[in-house]
Formats: sequence, C-alpha cells, structure tokens
Amino acid sequence: MQPACAERAANAYDYLLATMTANLGKPSLGASRQGVNPEGEGYTAYPALFSFPFASAARRLLGFDLAADLPPAALTQVWRYRSAVPLPRPLGGPGTRVVTGLHPDFSDDNPQVTLTGSLAMAFEWAPTTALGGLRTLYDAAWGTGGDATFESHRSGALFAFLRYPAHVPPADPGTALGLTFYDPSYGFASFRDGWGAASSLVQLSAKARPCYQCHQASDAAALRIFSEGFPWAVGAGRTPSAEGQTTTFPADPVGFAAQTRDSGSAVAAPRLDNVTGEGGFAAAGSSTGVEGAVRRLAVSFDRAAAGGASVVVVVADSGDNGSARFWRLNTPEFVLAEPVPAAELPAAAAAGFELRPSAAARDDPALRRALGWRVGAAGPSLRALLLYADGAERGDVTLRTGTVPRGIPGDSHTEGYGFGARVYPNNTWVDASVRGGADVGGWVWVLSVAAEGATHPAVETVSAGRGGCCASRVIRVGALSYEVTATGVSPAAA
Repeated sequence: MQPACAERAANAYDYLLATMTANLGKPSLGASRQGVNPEGEGYTAYPALFSFPFASAARRLLGFDLAADLPPAALTQVWRYRSAVPLPRPLGGPGTRVVTGLHPDFSDDNPQVTLTGSLAMAFEWAPTTALGGLRTLYDAAWGTGGDATFESHRSGALFAFLRYPAHVPPADPGTALGLTFYDPSYGFASFRDGWGAASSLVQLSAKARPCYQCHQASDAAALRIFSEGFPWAVGAGRTPSAEGQTTTFPADPVGFAAQTRDSGSAVAAPRLDNVTGEGGFAAAGSSTGVEGAVRRLAVSFDRAAAGGASVVVVVADSGDNGSARFWRLNTPEFVLAEPVPAAELPAAAAAGFELRPSAAARDDPALRRALGWRVGAAGPSLRALLLYADGAERGDVTLRTGTVPRGIPGDSHTEGYGFGARVYPNNTWVDASVRGGADVGGWVWVLSVAAEGATHPAVETVSAGRGGCCASRVIRVGALSYEVTATGVSPAAA
C-alpha cells in the first residue's frame, strides 16, 4: 500500500475507533463493556455493514486489530444473537417475504432482527468459545434449518459465504453463550430458558450509558417479555414518545407529552443463574419523570413450581413522593387485553388482567408453522395480578385499555410491528391507577405466561413487611417464594 494511502487508512481507523468507543463506553469502563449498543439492535446492524468490512481490511493490510483495541466492538453482534427470538415476520411491509427474527425493541428501534449480513460478520470477531453456539443459532434461524435466507437482504449473504465457520462443530448455545447475560456498563440484564420460537426471554435495561446525538428512546429501566411464541411486553418502536412504553408515569399516560430520555443505573449486581436462565435485577431511572423510580424484577422458568406456567416475572416498581401514579404495560395490537373478573381474582390481588393473542395472530400460517399449532388453537395467555398499590383495595384500582400508534404513523420505515405475515400499526396498552390518578409510591405485580391448557400459578402475600411496596414484603407464587426489598426481588425461604 502506498504510504499516503496507508496514512489515510490509519486516520480512518482512528476515527472508527473513536466513534465506536463513544457508543460502547469509554476505556475506563474496562471489561464491564459487553457490547450493548445504546442505539439498539437495528443501529448495531446497519453501521456494521461499513465498519466491520473496513476493520477486517485494516487488520489484514495494516495490522490493526479492532477486537484488541476495542474489545466490546467484537461483542456487539454476539449481543444481537443473545436478544434474537426465531419468530416469523415480514421482510418489509405487508405482503413481503416472511423471514425469521424478532427481538426486544429497546432504544428507538424496530422489533425485527436486521438481516443484512452482520450476524455472519460475528463469526470473524466473536470469541472462539462462542462460535459453535452462534453457528447452531445461525443454522436454525437463517441457514438451511431456518428461513434459508442467509441474511440475503442487501446482499448480506456474501458475508455468510465468507465468514461461516464450517470448521467449527455446532454447539449448544446455552453452553457456549449462557442463558443469562449482563452488561454492567449499560445495566442490561437478560434471562432466557432456551433458544426456540416458543422459548421465554425477559430483559430489563437500565440505560446507564446513553449516547450523544444518536438513536435513543424514552425507555430507562424498561422491561421486555417474549414467551410461548408472542411478545407480551414491548416498547414504543421507532419514536421518542413515551406513551407506548412499558413503565410507570407521574400523570395520565394518554397523550403524555414529556419525554425526558433520562438515563438510569443498576441498583445492584444482578442475580444470574446460567444453568436455568433465571435470576433478578433492579434498575433505577425514569424517562417519564417519576421521581426516584426503581424497577425490580425476578424471573423464574420453573414450570413445576409455577403450576405449569412457562415463565413467572415478579415486578416491583416504586417512585418517591407518590409520583408513580400510573403503571402501564404495552403489547402489540395483535394481543388483546381483558380484566380478570373479580370473582376469579385471588384474595391477595386488588386487580388483574389477561392478555391473549387475537385470532388473526394465532391463526397466521407463518406463525402456526413456526410453533406447530393447529388451526383454531386458543394460544397462550399472560396473566397480570396486582398484589400491592399503596394499600389500594378492590374497587380503588382502575384498569383501562386502548391503543397507541407504534413508531411514526405513515412512515414505512418505523410504523407498526411486523409479526407472522402481517404488520400491525398499533400497540395495545393496559394501565392501572388508584382512584383515578392518586399518589402511588409503589406497585407489586406478578406476571405469568401459560401455554394453552396450562394453568397460571396461585399467588398470595405472606408478609407485608414494614410498609410500602418494597420493605421486606414476602409473596408466594405457586411454590415459589420471593422477598421484595429496596434493592430487588429475591427468593425467600419457603
């Protein structure tokens, strides 16, 4: 290479290193940087089309090594595998080819896994110990065992041809990657029980490392849930609006105008069990202006202990000065919400609701093929039971439901949630308030997802602790016992 060209290439490499460092965390964060990009999955995939081929050429021709110079850069595409769920969705708008891949929609992002070759680029940069697991996931979703696209959108299949690790035997992804994941620099915790279309995936993001002048959303301390083939708790999509987020609000979320985009932080290190995928995490922060907001959760995949439910998520939210006045869950509009009748509520619950897939969604041919369902199947359900809201009793809690546009209406690049063979333009939301918006300092919910024919667990409050939502409150969910404290939700002695 001519000296002048080598100098320009070295300058370009320095610029690439600087921009990627700005997104992935300053060097002082060290090994706590595990590759989570604050711009979300989509804007992890898109710039990879330019940055990784250049980095590969710079290593081959100039001896620069991006993986050594910025270790989290080599982990960004591995993070995308950890967040992927192999469910069908349209490649583009309605009527386009059905391909594989959804993911939790953090950070002003669409829910579809971007298929432009960057997942195959991971094979060049990922740790060697991860390659067998990544190959297994790639084969099952985008290779001959899946949609067989090999990420061919925008000519991405070229990178599958160049980088596919045929020399590495397939390996169990749970062993190679682990069923749990945590990026301390971002406060991002992930829990899953497997890697199939019906597997459960729960993620909580503190958003502890926001980026400057980049794609972000109003989703500090945000929760996402996939299970039994459906997304149950989602974000607002490609929009800065907070109305479509799953979080607490200081005022009525309908028409909520303020989007602070505040960052958050981890309250404490998460509890992670890499064998079962279970654990717990607590994140502080609010993008809606709830003072001193903290979201705590515990995740269990123990079906026997949960009475048959696939996943149990205990969520305890709090806000200072009674500012957590509204609690809202958003789900795509192909999921329908109904209140649990008072006669069916357990004694410990002040209110509750159930989510079920619409007939259009559960009878979608692409989804039936992915999940092996028969036509007319009732499908799974999510049950949410409210165990505490600042002493509210039945009759004090108001549940509402409605819809809000996903993304920016009329913008084909951002509008809607692609699922199965269709694109659904709205979210369905459910929110709860006490006496029409009175001050609330805390909420404790038990969420469970059960497959068709399975039952949701019984719930009860064993001890109310010293007052408030999160002061040594002990609850029982089936055979599982949890203690809710200021720093999290943890297993309690039975």
